Amino acid sequence: MILPGLSAVSLVIFAWTMLAIWSIATGVLELAAAIRLRKEIEGEWMLGLSGLISLGLGIAIPVVLWGNPAAGLVTMGWMIGFYALLHGVLEIALALALRKLANQA
Repeated sequence: MILPGLSAVSLVIFAWTMLAIWSIATGVLELAAAIRLRKEIEGEWMLGLSGLISLGLGIAIPVVLWGNPAAGLVTMGWMIGFYALLHGVLEIALALALRKLANQA
C-alpha cells in the first residue's frame, strides 16, 4: 500500500525539524564565538545578535507549527524570509567592520 500523503507529511516534518536543529546549533555556536571574541574584535555584538536571531528561529519553528500547523506553513515562509534578511544584514555589517579593522592593523 502506497501512502503519498503520509510520505509528504513525514518529509515536511523532517525538513522543519532539521531546520530547527540547525538553527539552534548555529545560534549557540555564534553566541559562543561572540563571547570568546569580544576582546579580540570590535563589533562582536553583531555576531551575538545574529546568534540570537538564529536561536529565536530555531525555537519559533516548533512553537508555530505546534500552535497551528496549517497557518504555520505560511508563517514559516515569512519567518525564514525575515531571518535570512536580518541575518544577512548583520553578517555583512560584521564583515565590513572586520575588514575595516584588518585595514587598520
